Amino acid sequence: MIENSIDIESRSNYWKSIYFEKNRDDFWYHLAGADKDISQTNYNLANSSILYYFYRFSLEKEMLKYLVGRFCKEHIMALDMGGGTGRNALTLSEFFKKVISFDLVDSFVEENKRRYKAVKNISFFQLSIDNLDKLPKDNYDLIFLGGVFMCLGDDEVKSALNKIQSLLKRDGILIVRDSISSMVTSFYDRVKIYRSEETYESLFIASRFSMVGKYNSANRNLWCSLFNHLPRIVQNRKIILQVFEFFIFLTIKVDSRLIRRQPFIRHSLSNQLFYVFKKYED
Repeated sequence: MIENSIDIESRSNYWKSIYFEKNRDDFWYHLAGADKDISQTNYNLANSSILYYFYRFSLEKEMLKYLVGRFCKEHIMALDMGGGTGRNALTLSEFFKKVISFDLVDSFVEENKRRYKAVKNISFFQLSIDNLDKLPKDNYDLIFLGGVFMCLGDDEVKSALNKIQSLLKRDGILIVRDSISSMVTSFYDRVKIYRSEETYESLFIASRFSMVGKYNSANRNLWCSLFNHLPRIVQNRKIILQVFEFFIFLTIKVDSRLIRRQPFIRHSLSNQLFYVFKKYED
């Protein structure tokens, strides 16, 4: 049912229709994962969106760093699957001797090579998730996927997880950040799936992964909400945006620590979760 709800051709066109304008506005939207077609050269991102992405990416970076530090035993090789804009690969490069990052979209790969050319322990290349068998087996201490499985049907997810089993070292971990539906599985333009938690987690169990951690990701930040209530003319002032970014930066440390609390309690305003998995021990 879910597999048939994915339109493969539409999904392919959705991701490959991305165009880069090397300016601040498109850069921030690009960091969001280029989630929509931004081929309009006059595209302009509102400061309210910039502020939200600043909060979201800063928090996600803190969470990824925390999860790597807590769960990853070795820090030799990491794989960033569906690396998109490379921001997660950059975070992983702070911890691992070598980071491999691949994406289906060649414009992502070429842009990442240009933007991060000074970071010598990251390699970017183009690869489809269908071709994971081209990667060396038993090689990675950590595999990370951000927003990838929500673009795959159930059969595709199962196939990818089976291949990931062979890529991870014995004590390696899999970290996944995805958007989850709080109620029932839903679809977006037949190119994305927002699975219920039960449906999502059952896919991993069926592929012989055990969950060792589950955490909320970004939710509705107070400073973002306050900023949205300001008149547009005030929002457009650079100094105002910088002030709000400063206060968000201060609260990120608090937010990231609150999120770490266990046992896990789903935040009512968060539909993005971090999962940590390891292979079943035979």
